[in-house]
Amino acid sequence: MDTTTIYRDIIKQVILKYAQFRPSHGSIRLDPVFDEKQDRYLLMQVGWDRGSMAILFI
Repeated sequence: MDTTTIYRDIIKQVILKYAQFRPSHGSIRLDPVFDEKQDRYLLMQVGWDRGSMAILFI
């Protein structure tokens, strides 16, 4: 296994672990997004908080 593959796996594991957490308020879900072709990884927070739409890209 080459170094790039190892780093990809570590990044995916960390993002998936954070995606298991739930915000303390609001109706917000955490969605992991993986684009391995372009090596882009994202954790999105989407939902409603205090009557407003909440979208955050981490």
